[in-house]
Amino acid sequence: MRTGLFIALMCALCASASEAEPLRCPSPVTKMTMERGQYSPLEGATFNLQDFAANMVARGKTSPLCFARTTDVLHGQAFISSESLTKLFAQKVQQANASVSDLKVEIKDDAAHLSGKVHRGIDIPFEIEGTISTDGTVLILHTKKIKAEGIPVKGLLGIVGVHLGSLLGSESVNGVAAKGDTLVF
Repeated sequence: MRTGLFIALMCALCASASEAEPLRCPSPVTKMTMERGQYSPLEGATFNLQDFAANMVARGKTSPLCFARTTDVLHGQAFISSESLTKLFAQKVQQANASVSDLKVEIKDDAAHLSGKVHRGIDIPFEIEGTISTDGTVLILHTKKIKAEGIPVKGLLGIVGVHLGSLLGSESVNGVAAKGDTLVF
């Protein structure tokens, strides 16, 4: 008898839980402002933000996309260390299953230095050096030097028609595009 009562009570509780009001989507656009603070999209990668303002825009009108947000930066300054950049780049490469390993990003002598190994049958060490600029929405790496296995290849890339994107396999990396001898992030 007690078992029957228990089962009836559990069924009633489950029925009332299923009648609970579904989650409502929040406002499609919310705002974020920060005088000074930090943003960490993944462990070990931190952006220091200053005078930052952004709109957080829903990716869709219904659940679950209404809970996923795109950050539309209005203004601000963001600072990031070489170690954090290395962590972010490595994550992008891993997500894309690109054939790049041991990726490292450094800033020295007022230039960005990317190094690592690209797998093309065998592991080929590479180094890319260039200046970084922005158009306000993306980071742009203008390459000055490209070396594969220690051999300068920038001039060779144009002659053979092999551009930086195919060297790194960046055409498969979401958020990275190669245009000639320029990488756009």
